[in-house]
Amino acid sequence: MRRRKLLTATAIGIAGIAGCSSDSGGDGTATGNGTEAASATPAETATGSMGDSGAMDLSTPEATVRTFYDTLYGNDDIEGANELYHPESEAPAIKEEDFSDFNGVSAITADVQSTEVVSESETETEVHATVDYNSPAGPATLTDWFTLAPSDGEWLILTWFPETVRNQGTPTPTPSN
Repeated sequence: MRRRKLLTATAIGIAGIAGCSSDSGGDGTATGNGTEAASATPAETATGSMGDSGAMDLSTPEATVRTFYDTLYGNDDIEGANELYHPESEAPAIKEEDFSDFNGVSAITADVQSTEVVSESETETEVHATVDYNSPAGPATLTDWFTLAPSDGEWLILTWFPETVRNQGTPTPTPSN
């Protein structure tokens, strides 16, 4: 059942990313989930445009997040993006059908503006990525959340939680344009 909820959330999130045409309206401040110790100071890293590195850098959680966007939206490589998920992840595989309403993944671009480590330990790290999306529905700047864990010396994605999915789970309306 949990896997089905994740599948639905991911599909809705992808649809929301492609269909959203407004900024998040937030103040840009990211916070933890309240369960992590406040021992680490969040670190924000500005990043360049898609495809700058050209390599699969999975050496840090932030590098893996940037690689995910480069792979999925820069290279239009859905299978490659799926390979960035941790073996223990319960997230559903991303499919071409997830993008069919938007003329395919190639019709969506994403430029990672910054990444922020919100909480980290040796076994799990939460990263928030501020991303400029552009799709046939228009542009949007969103903050997506990731949880990552190490596997064989690489950091891989446990969960990808797009802002559009988080907004759907709250009673507070979000801007529609």
